[in-house]
Amino acid sequence: MADRIGATGVRALGPALRAAGNKVLFFISFRNPGEVFCRDEFEQSCDEIVWVSLDGEIKPGRAQDKSYTGDVRDALKAYANGKLGGSFKFEDLDRLYFMGGGCLVQRPARPQEQ
Repeated sequence: MADRIGATGVRALGPALRAAGNKVLFFISFRNPGEVFCRDEFEQSCDEIVWVSLDGEIKPGRAQDKSYTGDVRDALKAYANGKLGGSFKFEDLDRLYFMGGGCLVQRPARPQEQ
């Protein structure tokens, strides 16, 4: 999961994780759809992306990707509880990486319990 600050790290980390045989689910949070950048690079780096925006929907460019309008914490909870229809199950995830500003990295580790 990353905000605008941490998103650029995913462009390097995602391909490395995938090359090592991992699947990559990426939550990226923007204030509005106009802030989206490097869409093609993110899509190449991740198996599935949840595009999160506080103000307006970010239309996914691929069938497997999802969109959520609201806070990234709520998007994480909705996904963990199966409300976004994603292909990953949180109980099967080995690791969660939080990259970004201080508020983002203090998010709960087990969103389905929140």
